[in-house]
Amino acid sequence: MDSIWIYIIIAVISWLVQANNKRKKQQEEERRQRQEPTYEPDSPSGKPMTFEELLREIQASKAPAPPEPPAPQPKPVLADTWQEVDYDDEIEEEIKPVEPAKPLERADYTYQNQDAIYDVYEKAKADAFQRASLEETMKVEDTVVRFGQFKAYEKKKAATPALDILKELRQPQGAKKAVILSEILSRRF
Repeated sequence: MDSIWIYIIIAVISWLVQANNKRKKQQEEERRQRQEPTYEPDSPSGKPMTFEELLREIQASKAPAPPEPPAPQPKPVLADTWQEVDYDDEIEEEIKPVEPAKPLERADYTYQNQDAIYDVYEKAKADAFQRASLEETMKVEDTVVRFGQFKAYEKKKAATPALDILKELRQPQGAKKAVILSEILSRRF
C-alpha cells in the first residue's frame, strides 16, 4: 500500500516539473520573438527598397515646393465711408444717481422682537415663579421605604468542596487535617 503512494507522489512531481519546463519554454519563445522581428517578404513595410525607389525619394526631396498662392490684400478704406462716433452724447445717462442696494443682512434684527420662541421662553420664565417647587410638593411621609426588598435578587455563593476545606484549615483544630491533606496530595514517587 505504501508503494502505491510513492508512485502517485512521483507522478505528481514529474507532472509539475514538465508543466514548469513547458511554461519556461513558452516564455523564452515569446522573449525571442520580441527581440528579433521576422522578415516577411509579402508585407509592404518589411520589403527592402530598390535602388529606383530610393532614387525617386531623393529626387522628390530635392524638388522645390510649389509656390503658395498670394494672400488676399485688404480693401482700402475710403474717406467718405468713415463715420465719427461721439461717445460723450450718452454721458447724461451715465450720471444717474445710483440707488443704494438693499443689504443682504439686516443690522437692526433682534431675536427678541422677531422670533416666537423668545415669547414662549419669557412666558415659561414668568410662570415658573407662580408654580410650586419640588420641595413644596413632595412630603417625606409619602416616600415608600422598604428595607430588604432587593434581597431576592442577590447572588448566593455556591458552596464548593475547596471552600469547605479552606474553612476547616483556618480553624486551630484544622492543623491535624492539614497534615493529613499534605500527605494525601504530595507524591512520593
